[in-house]
Amino acid sequence: MGRPEVQLDQLADIGPPERLGHYTDAGGALGILRNGAIWASHIRFLNDAREFAHAVEIARRYVQDLERMASGPFPLRTSLLAQLEAMPGNTFVASFSVGAERLSQWRGYCPAGGYKLVFNGPMLKARANASHFYFVKCIYDRSEQERLVRDLIDTGLSYFPSWPLPPPPYPTDPNEEMKADWFSAQWFFPRMNRLASAMKDPAFAEEQEWRAVGGIWSSDEVPLVRARGALLLPYLTLNLRDTGEGLYPCVTEVMVGPGLDQELADFGLAKLFQSIQPGAIQITRSSAPYRFS
Repeated sequence: MGRPEVQLDQLADIGPPERLGHYTDAGGALGILRNGAIWASHIRFLNDAREFAHAVEIARRYVQDLERMASGPFPLRTSLLAQLEAMPGNTFVASFSVGAERLSQWRGYCPAGGYKLVFNGPMLKARANASHFYFVKCIYDRSEQERLVRDLIDTGLSYFPSWPLPPPPYPTDPNEEMKADWFSAQWFFPRMNRLASAMKDPAFAEEQEWRAVGGIWSSDEVPLVRARGALLLPYLTLNLRDTGEGLYPCVTEVMVGPGLDQELADFGLAKLFQSIQPGAIQITRSSAPYRFS
């Protein structure tokens, strides 16, 4: 099967398109443009968080099927299932979409009006990687999702017997159950989190979403917290600036969304640019014939 990360590396090696959009309200646009950063929300707070649960359920069923077919001991079974129960753990996501503006995106992400920030895709991916985020194209096909989950588990089972334990202070002579627990936590958990975070329902396929996924390699990383309505929402920061640079050329355009106050929204954005001087970022207006209520 090759090296254990092969499937995930193939997903991560897919180059993003030249243009990726991020729809947000006025507060989100102000934070991104003023601070040079995007806040990646904990995946449990996303509208489509059930898709992560769907991927976990695929894995759970497959582990149980393997146990039924096993002719001997299956030490990984209990520890794999325990790690699946603990997911999504410390997983944070920022979302981007491909293509021209869509009314479904305006309605979904900024229902009272807002902005679409357009990023240079390859540069955005470089910024994400520099902030220890995994940048990936979402997977919508159900059969492909199931194949990838099963392949990851099969790869783990083949790799487990030769997996080297971490150095002391861990026990120098652990039993199979202890080794299975360490393997499941340190090898399987972060990789399954990466894979599940890229899965979405086929109904959302038109969005052609890409995601920056952070926090998966360290359960000790302490997130920041902001208020969203009646909730306190944990998030991680994805820094968009490179050393000595402003936002440009990572952000190339800001589109003012449709709405009753589009002219005022455009005017306010232009004044913001005067104060923060972000560089050569183009301001455009949506032509969508839509009025938010």
